[in-house]
Amino acid sequence: MLADDLGVPAVLDMLATVVTRADVPAGAKFETFALLDRVLGLDLAREVGHRHRAAP
Repeated sequence: MLADDLGVPAVLDMLATVVTRADVPAGAKFETFALLDRVLGLDLAREVGHRHRAAP
C-alpha cells in the first residue's frame, strides 16, 4: 500500500482496520503504528509511557 501511495487518509484507514483485527498481536499493532508514525513524521511514539498533566 505505501509503495503505491502515501495518502494520509488511506494510511489512517489502514491503521483503523489494524486496530480492530483480532488476528494481529498487540505488539505487531504497536510496531505498525510506531513505524508509520516515523514515516509520516508525526513523532508521536516518543510520548509513549510519559505522563502529562491534564489541561486546566
